[in-house]
Amino acid sequence: MAVDAAHMLAIVGTLDGAVEWTATALAYVGEHPEAGPWRAPLLNNLGWSYFDAGRFADALALFEQAVDLRRSAGEKREQRIARYAVIRTLRALGRLEEARRLAEETAAAAIAEGAQAPYVLEELAECRALLGDLDGARDSARQALAMLEQDQAFVGGEPVRLARLRRLAR
Repeated sequence: MAVDAAHMLAIVGTLDGAVEWTATALAYVGEHPEAGPWRAPLLNNLGWSYFDAGRFADALALFEQAVDLRRSAGEKREQRIARYAVIRTLRALGRLEEARRLAEETAAAAIAEGAQAPYVLEELAECRALLGDLDGARDSARQALAMLEQDQAFVGGEPVRLARLRRLAR
């Protein structure tokens, strides 16, 4: 409960507050092994706080730690989510080839597992478009749209991203 409270305080305030509350929560996790599963979500949320502040290198380091934790725990779905954050941040850093490769690997792994990875496919479409592979971008955007247009939270909450995917899919 203490970690959850610190976690919630970290995601509603300023970047400085997020850093402070996440440090508090991580210290608690370090002292209470039963709270260990909180480590990856804490790193992920702090990573997004850094991302939103434009501190992409700081965000990437945290997202990569979260991927490692998810991999170690054998959490495939959560690992895909964590990898999405890495991919998105690599794109923000202009590391497009690296982002594209990781997105391709992650999407292929999801398919092999019988899972979906629409946000990874969205990123793959964006990376391919920026790299000049418009046919590949169209294919990835269409795949992402097939899933995301069924997600009412995405449709209602992300109109700009949805419109961008639709443009890429043409």
